[in-house]
Amino acid sequence: MYLKKVTNTHKGETREYAQIVRSVRREDGKPSLEVVRSLGRMETEEDWEWARSVLESMEKGEELVKLKDLKIDRQLELGAIWAADDVWRNCGIQKALMDCTCLAPYNFEHFFFGV
Repeated sequence: MYLKKVTNTHKGETREYAQIVRSVRREDGKPSLEVVRSLGRMETEEDWEWARSVLESMEKGEELVKLKDLKIDRQLELGAIWAADDVWRNCGIQKALMDCTCLAPYNFEHFFFGV
């Protein structure tokens, strides 16, 4: 298998596409290319790096999963927790509470994030 660059010109604009292909023999014995997977339009060098990584994964026998085929049963919201943690640490709330000697025996960090 290897990565093949396909170029098409449409309305004066040349576009590049990537395909993963392999060489096969037809019934008449002549060699031919079989498209294993079309990877779509390649616009940047990062797109080509991604295409090479897909090829490497396929050569290793790793199973490729399409995002549209994934089913999410349950999800957790972490944005609010991360935002609260940022405010807690960067606005000095944690330090102010920990510096208060009357509250020293309590671990407020665990308390507030447990709530």
